[in-house]
Amino acid sequence: MSSPYASSSASKYSVRTLINSARSAGLSQRPSTHAIKIASFSLISFDFRYHFRYYECNKLKFKLRRVSEMANEVFPIKSKRDFNKLKNALNGRNRLLLTLGTAFGLRISDLLTLKVGDLRGQDSLVITEQKRKKKRKITFSSSVLREIKTYLSDADDKDYVFASRQGGGKPISRVQAYRILNDAAERTGIADKIGAIGTHSLRKTFGYRLHENGVDITRIMSILGHSSERETLRYIGITADEISEAYESIEV
Repeated sequence: MSSPYASSSASKYSVRTLINSARSAGLSQRPSTHAIKIASFSLISFDFRYHFRYYECNKLKFKLRRVSEMANEVFPIKSKRDFNKLKNALNGRNRLLLTLGTAFGLRISDLLTLKVGDLRGQDSLVITEQKRKKKRKITFSSSVLREIKTYLSDADDKDYVFASRQGGGKPISRVQAYRILNDAAERTGIADKIGAIGTHSLRKTFGYRLHENGVDITRIMSILGHSSERETLRYIGITADEISEAYESIEV
């Protein structure tokens, strides 16, 4: 009778059969050790093919996770030409989403709660941010006032600024807001040029515009609620090359 240990494919033997064969051959251990062996062997694949499949599967999961993390990253729209191109690709509510989202620098969760009465006939907005629970005052620029007058003139004060077209008196969802912006960026080729565009791109673009207009980075950090200047620079897309160029531009 051949021994199970001689088989080239131990996978056709159960763990218990293998242990029992060892006992018959006089290789039995104490009961406690015997149980440990069963438990230990149960954790091991006898067929290396399964081991490699498991390994490849985990490698794939890791790669997918990395891809997912990259896919979730969106970028600021640094070029005013690109911004205007994206704005011209949108109209009505969707255009207002882009312009107000960039002008206010609010998180999308706060932006979608705005109602027409919060904006129309006003020159500023006081809002309590959901995440930080802090009040923030936003003064409207002349361009924001024009956008509000143009696109909200016929709406009811109680309507959401970014009302869903499905009715029900609700605003669009965060997912829908993302799709509106991302689809427009894809159509115009902007996504191919600078990377993915989403709702967070608006807040990042807001921060970048402040920096571009000479607002101190410490102040921008405070407005965005960041814990360090480095975090803010990374968030608004200021690269090491741009920082080097800034230093090189200084003449003494």
